[in-house]
Amino acid sequence: MSWIEKAQPTPFDNLPLPGLFFLDGDLLARRIGRTWTTGQKYPMIAFPSGKECELWETSDPDAGAIVHIFGEIDLPFRDSRDRAYEQASEIAEACGYLTRKQGEDRLELWGHDTDEHVVVLYDTASGHMLDIQPIPDEARVPLRLPLLTEAIKNYELVIDGAVGDMAAKQQAGMEAARKRADGVNAGILAPEEYGDGQKNQKCYLVLNLR
Repeated sequence: MSWIEKAQPTPFDNLPLPGLFFLDGDLLARRIGRTWTTGQKYPMIAFPSGKECELWETSDPDAGAIVHIFGEIDLPFRDSRDRAYEQASEIAEACGYLTRKQGEDRLELWGHDTDEHVVVLYDTASGHMLDIQPIPDEARVPLRLPLLTEAIKNYELVIDGAVGDMAAKQQAGMEAARKRADGVNAGILAPEEYGDGQKNQKCYLVLNLR
C-alpha cells in the first residue's frame, strides 16, 4: 500500500476494522525534514496489545484488508486461524520462518529478527484477527540452531601406541571422549591393515551424535 492523499477515500473507510488509524504525512514530513509525505496519509491498524501494523488493500472483499505483520508475512484480517496457518506456512517454507498453532485460536509466527516473534489471536466465531501479541526476545526459540558442537567439529583424536595396546588405547580414547564431548557417543576404529599385512600404529577415536 502506498501513501494516499488526505482528501482521497481509502478502501478501509467503511469496513469494521477496530484500531484503524492513519499516519499523518504532514507530521512525519516535519519530523524527518522531507516533503514527500506532505498532504498524505497511510493506513495502519493498532491491536489491543499495542502492536501496530500496516494495512494493505486486497482484491478479496471477504478478507477486508491485508495485515503486514513482519517480513514476508502478510495475512488477511478476516480469516480463520486454520486458513491463516496454511497461508503462513507456505510463506514460512519459502522464507525460512516458523509457524505453529496454539490451541484453537492462536497462530505463533517466528521470523529472523529479534522483533519477529508474535502470536496472532483469532475470533473463531467471527473469523477475524483479534490481536497480535509480540513475544519478548528472551522467549524466542533460535532459528539458526548449531548443527555441530565444538566437540564434534574436533571429532578425530589420534592416539599413538603399539598395536598390542589396543585395550589401553580404547580406554584412553573413551576417557578422552567423556572429557571432550559431553552428550556425545564415542567409538574406536581399529588400526587399518595395509596390503602387505602391516598395520599402522594409530587408532582413531570417532565421536558421533546420539
